[in-house]
Amino acid sequence: MNFPALVSLLATAVAFVLFLLMVQETRAVAAGSDPLTNDVRAVGRRFPQFLIAAAVVLGMVLGHLLWP
Repeated sequence: MNFPALVSLLATAVAFVLFLLMVQETRAVAAGSDPLTNDVRAVGRRFPQFLIAAAVVLGMVLGHLLWP
């Protein structure tokens, strides 16, 4: 498997996970319970260094792949 195919596969997987989170949040709000994204937000507030590092890595990857 070449690099562009791997990046495409990872992007598709991330998009699918985000889609599942949106579906779960819609169903939770309709049912009147707390959505899973509240837990994700709590973990992000508990470990802000990880979020900063992930944002830097994501920016580096996107900048490397998309910058002409």
